[in-house]
Amino acid sequence: MTDRFAHLENLLEADVQQRLLSDATRGQLNTAGYFHAEGLIQPRVCQALIDALAGAEFIEVRRNDRRGDTHFFTVNGTDLEARLPGMDGLYRYLGDVAAHLAERPLCGLDDLSIGLSLNCTPPGGAFVRHFDRNDVSASVMLNTVAGGALELWPNIYSSSVGALGRLANRTVMQLSLLKRPVRIPAAPGDVVFFSRRTLHGVAAIEGMRSRVSLIMAYDQPGVTYSQDQDYYGRADTRITLETLNA
Repeated sequence: MTDRFAHLENLLEADVQQRLLSDATRGQLNTAGYFHAEGLIQPRVCQALIDALAGAEFIEVRRNDRRGDTHFFTVNGTDLEARLPGMDGLYRYLGDVAAHLAERPLCGLDDLSIGLSLNCTPPGGAFVRHFDRNDVSASVMLNTVAGGALELWPNIYSSSVGALGRLANRTVMQLSLLKRPVRIPAAPGDVVFFSRRTLHGVAAIEGMRSRVSLIMAYDQPGVTYSQDQDYYGRADTRITLETLNA
């Protein structure tokens, strides 16, 4: 299993990779708020990752607030790298891609347990709309499911909204109800990059298959994430999933 994921050339579609890193894409993340790299990861790799996580220990996340319900299972980056050595190489590579798309220096978070994760969202589960605290994120989709689209409100957090201070987040959440999101269906091998200013979430999973994805977080060099911050990847309780049903 180690050899299968240790070399990037065995993971990526070369033609997509070449187009992704062209001069034409430089800085596009800033103007559009997101970038959809279709088919970057080879489909056989996506399935191999799903198969390799059967029987792994996951953290179960259940949350409810005024935005709705969130329910999914996650393997944090530290546990993921221990089980599948080589994932940190993909994490670093997509960080270089994110830096190209954002046209500024970016690197992985100083704590791998929150910088990298594999999420499994079961039937009926969802992830409510929210902002990430890091500068840029990448969502690597590993399978196709009914429902479960990644929903984006690109660059909705503008400088004018930010000037509202404490009212900013509430204003954005109300504004998002009036705007139709960009909806990107789950598709094996697609990678979606989005910025901190882009509100996003995952629509409810329909049917009987779970949605599986890798989530990678990046920030500017020198930014630290102290151990007293609340992130689901730092939870201690684990549950074994014998099958991902994906």
